[in-house]
Amino acid sequence: MGIGFVTQVEFIPLPGLAAVPIDDSELSISYSLCCLAVRKDRPLIRALFDVALA
Repeated sequence: MGIGFVTQVEFIPLPGLAAVPIDDSELSISYSLCCLAVRKDRPLIRALFDVALA
């Protein structure tokens, strides 16, 4: 048994899982985007960062 927290858009309904909505303005989720420094200039990775930082 366990509990996990995801945003509503990330929840995938599967057998045995139940979504329990929590309405609390003090809760927040932060996202981070990172990669290895040696890969930061690869075209696909650079494009992703360009879109994310726009």
